[in-house]
Amino acid sequence: MYKIAHICLIIILGVICVFDIKRKKIPVYMLIILAAAGIISNFTVGEFDIEKRIIAMLPGMILLIVSMITKQQIGYGDGMIILIMGLYIDIDDILSIVLSSFLLSSIAAIILMTVFKKKKNFE
Repeated sequence: MYKIAHICLIIILGVICVFDIKRKKIPVYMLIILAAAGIISNFTVGEFDIEKRIIAMLPGMILLIVSMITKQQIGYGDGMIILIMGLYIDIDDILSIVLSSFLLSSIAAIILMTVFKKKKNFE
């Protein structure tokens, strides 16, 4: 069952990625579908551990707070996706994903600023 949930997660994240790149917004209904599917998959597996899920959702909560503090330099949608991913995967995997995405973003920013001479606030 977890494999099916993870496949659904990847597909929905792919669709959300396209929306985010094209429109710079993530549709709320997709976040609701993703969250509902995560909750349902946790209850149907029968191994639902609320403490484990809350801990896995902490990075998303932290990103939402950072988003508020930085006036959305990191968007609310990014925080919500990481928060919802906590329903599907464990804290170790979430942290790996977040740290990997920060690393890749930093590398891309360095390349854009040095090679393509883009400004610091380029989107």
